[in-house]
Amino acid sequence: PNPISEPRIPATMEIRNIKMTKSSGFITISYNIVRTTVQIIKSFAALLIIAGILSACTPATMSGSLSHRLTAWNSGSLLKQTVNTLTVDDQHIRTLQAGHNPAAVRTACEAMGVDARRANSYLPTPDQQITNILNTAYTAEYTASIECYKDASQPASSRLLAGYDRLVAQADSQFAQATKLYNEIVHNHDH
Repeated sequence: PNPISEPRIPATMEIRNIKMTKSSGFITISYNIVRTTVQIIKSFAALLIIAGILSACTPATMSGSLSHRLTAWNSGSLLKQTVNTLTVDDQHIRTLQAGHNPAAVRTACEAMGVDARRANSYLPTPDQQITNILNTAYTAEYTASIECYKDASQPASSRLLAGYDRLVAQADSQFAQATKLYNEIVHNHDH
């Protein structure tokens, strides 16, 4: 007969629901090991300490004045780059619309949708009003990309229907509004 060794259980654990079953000459022992309240409290205390340490290490976009936080968020001219990318996408689509290649137009429309989603992933900004304006603008650009894709299969004379034009114009207006508000906050430091 082989000796059965007892499982080593840390002092902060407890064995519960011990069951013994006999089948085909073998004895099977099953049990549950659970953490005690002391261990759970220690784990929770450790999480609180870690949370405190992490909160002391807030990124630059979360501390300082609104002007400073917006400048940190926009490092590398993020706002200008995303707006320019979407503007170039629109210009590219309009150039392709003049041709007779619906597949190329659909590909450009898809690229515009991807760029709009990517731009939206940079939100939120430190300013809720700018975030709301940009979210609406990026949503309009994405919706325009869907309209564009649907319109690409239409005859060249009726492509880029009013829906696409309206959505792109709406987004352009909101980009101008967000950029103006951003500049006012960053350059005037009062908001």
